[in-house]
Amino acid sequence: MSTHNLFMTQTRHDNQGILNLGTNCYLCSQLDFLPFSCEFCNHVFCSRHRNIDVHNCVGRPQRQRQTSPTSSDDTTPVAALFPDKDVRRAQLDSSLRPAKPVSISASVSSNPFNKLTRFLHAERMRRKSRKPSAASELVQLKKVARGPQTVAQSDRVHLWALYVSGEDLAEVDSAAMRRGVWVSKNWSAGRCLDTLADLLGVANRNNATQQPDDRLSLFVVRDGTPELLKPAAKLNLPQGSTVYLVRGPVS
Repeated sequence: MSTHNLFMTQTRHDNQGILNLGTNCYLCSQLDFLPFSCEFCNHVFCSRHRNIDVHNCVGRPQRQRQTSPTSSDDTTPVAALFPDKDVRRAQLDSSLRPAKPVSISASVSSNPFNKLTRFLHAERMRRKSRKPSAASELVQLKKVARGPQTVAQSDRVHLWALYVSGEDLAEVDSAAMRRGVWVSKNWSAGRCLDTLADLLGVANRNNATQQPDDRLSLFVVRDGTPELLKPAAKLNLPQGSTVYLVRGPVS
C-alpha cells in the first residue's frame, strides 16, 4: 500500500438509512459506499481518487528538505604555516632575472625614414660584439657582387644593397638578406636605384606612378642616421658602402 494512503481515513456513516448509503466522490462524483476522507483537504473521495497525488491534494504536507550538515572544521594545515623554500627560491630567481628586450613594432609608419631607422635599431640589437674588418668585407663583397657588364672595371663601385620592406624588422638579418652589387661611379642616384631594383628583384614603379606609397627611395646611413640620396645627385659613395631601398612617401 502506498504511504500516501496512510493519510486517508475511511468515512463511516452509521446513521444513514437504506436509501442514503454511500457518498459522492469530490473529484468524479461517483457514489461510493466506502468513501475515504482526506485529512489534509477534508474532502471525500472514492477508492480510485483517494491517493493525495491522484486528486492533487491542495493541503498536502510540504516535505522538508534535508540539508547535509556543514563541516565546521576550519583547521589550517601545519605545512601552510611555514614558507615553501623551493617556491620562495623560484620567486627570488624570477625577480632577479633581467627583463626581456622590447621588440620593435613593424607597422608604426610607412615613412621610409621611420622604416629604415627602426631597421637599423633592430640591426644594432642583433649585431655581434666583433665585426669583420672593412678590408675582409670588401674582399668578400667583390667575390659575390654582380652588376651590369657594360660598366668598366675602373668605374665599378661595389656596394651592399638591401631592400627594407618595413615588415618583421626584428626578424630581418641584414647579413643574410643583403646582396653584393656593383654600379658605375659616374651614375646618378636615380639610375643606381633603377639598377638595384632590377638586381634585387624589387618592383620599381617610380616611372609609372605618382602614388607616394608605391615609390622607392635610395638611402645611405652616415653616422647612424639615414640620408636620402636624391635621384639627380651623383652617387659619390666609397667602396663597400651599404645602400637601402625603401618604399613609401618621403615627407
